[in-house]
Amino acid sequence: EGEMKKLLIMSVLMLVGRRLRLQFNVSRPTIGVGSDAQEVLSQRGIYKSQAQIAAILDGWPQNRPAHINEVVRIFNLHGLPAWRTGSVATPAQLAQTLTLGFDIIAFVKPLNGSIGHFVVLESYDPFSGVVRLSDPLDASTRFYTLSDLYVRWQWSDAVVIG
Repeated sequence: EGEMKKLLIMSVLMLVGRRLRLQFNVSRPTIGVGSDAQEVLSQRGIYKSQAQIAAILDGWPQNRPAHINEVVRIFNLHGLPAWRTGSVATPAQLAQTLTLGFDIIAFVKPLNGSIGHFVVLESYDPFSGVVRLSDPLDASTRFYTLSDLYVRWQWSDAVVIG
């Protein structure tokens, strides 16, 4: 009977701890797993909520920053070719990759900011030399020349999605 009581108390504590952790994570003001992936998946006709994307990775919908390898995994699990670049593309490589129709999810830090996050580099217009960037942090779409993009954002790694 004593062992059963201990097991019951431990189970309740684990359940309460998990619920509190879930509430804490959901209320944290961070860009959660999937905001960038959600946008690119929807462009390909795959509609998933951020909670569904996070649940793919963790088994439950927690709100936390994603590791770049997890971003790759999300796309691969949906049958889309994606790979980590491991480095920053040159402006010519970036322009060519976007012109060929690939999306790029880049891990960046704004020039005036201290917190890094993912942005989606969606397209490049070779006539104007402008890159379209979607930022899930503030749900904005911005347009940059290649030189402005590299000056305004500190870019350290990326995922290319085919």
